[in-house]
Amino acid sequence: MVFFVNDTSFEGIMTALEGVFAGAVRRKISMEEILSTIPGTMDISKEDRLLSALEELDAKGKIRLPSRKGQGWQKFGILPRYVTLVRANEDRVSRTRKKTLARIREQSPWEPTRMAAFAHSLTTEKQLTLARAVNHYLLNRKKKPPLLPHRERALQIFGNEKALDSYVHTGLFSGRITLADIDCFYCPEPLPYEVFSADCKKLAHLPLLVVENSATYWSCTTANRADHPLRGGFFAAVVFGKGFKATRSTPIQSLDSLANIEIRTGASQIHYFGDLDPAGLAIPQRINENRIKNGLSPVCPAKALYRKLIKKNITTGYDKFQTKFHDPQWAVEWLGRDIADAYLNVYESRRWPQEGLTADDIAAALKEAY
Repeated sequence: MVFFVNDTSFEGIMTALEGVFAGAVRRKISMEEILSTIPGTMDISKEDRLLSALEELDAKGKIRLPSRKGQGWQKFGILPRYVTLVRANEDRVSRTRKKTLARIREQSPWEPTRMAAFAHSLTTEKQLTLARAVNHYLLNRKKKPPLLPHRERALQIFGNEKALDSYVHTGLFSGRITLADIDCFYCPEPLPYEVFSADCKKLAHLPLLVVENSATYWSCTTANRADHPLRGGFFAAVVFGKGFKATRSTPIQSLDSLANIEIRTGASQIHYFGDLDPAGLAIPQRINENRIKNGLSPVCPAKALYRKLIKKNITTGYDKFQTKFHDPQWAVEWLGRDIADAYLNVYESRRWPQEGLTADDIAAALKEAY
């Protein structure tokens, strides 16, 4: 808010300043903003009166001038670069909070082997709240406590089962406290999957197939079963990606879950099949970015199913065009030139939902390919 005051006397400048400060949203106000309220060209006498007004407001505790030792003053002038408003109630609350946090840091009986080394350096209320809860657990820890899934331990320690979700890979307090220190382990959300056979020897060295939609998951598991007329058993297991969280806010959870399935089945690699549209192609792109970042091998396209999808050619229009996901270079890299060309020729108006393939379509395509 800007107040233009014609009176450039000391009283006029003071009135203008009080008006600016009263309407300010931010506590820190630049000198440029202050000078915009003073009409006419700034001269030495005006600067003197302005500085006197600011010093008076500082003395009254309404503003704080910057320290003379820092960079808060003009290099070639007498005015500060900014002033800071003093809001008594906010400042009082802030001082009280700082004193409380300092008292907690200094007076808490910190557990000596882990917490005492760094607890004094914690500065925020959130950090100290976490620290006190962990400290209480460690001080009262039983001998040889059972290892629990991280959410069960989080509920015991913090009264919130999700409190450790953000720390499962990094640990708390920049890694100073790990899950092992509080007797728990990371338990990722499982991805549903159906194996081809209960005999692990039959699964080894077969690939996994990841699909996104529930209808296609059903059709793929049906086509993959040993009793299917077209033989089945093309994949060690079919995995339901559930919109695959590797593309969402917690990618590592789905990566870990998929890695668990790889280990359990002895799968040789992972194939992926999804909708043939910009958003559908962006999902494996994000999956591979996350897998490579975490030292895992990338997933491969189930090209036999993509080819069958285009050949059957059941397409729909877009409810909402997916421009932000469109990446023609990735389409060629992922699908290969032949499939990508068919897709890129019509992608602006048509898309191929994966539901275009039935269980029999999928089994026929896989038998031909494998």
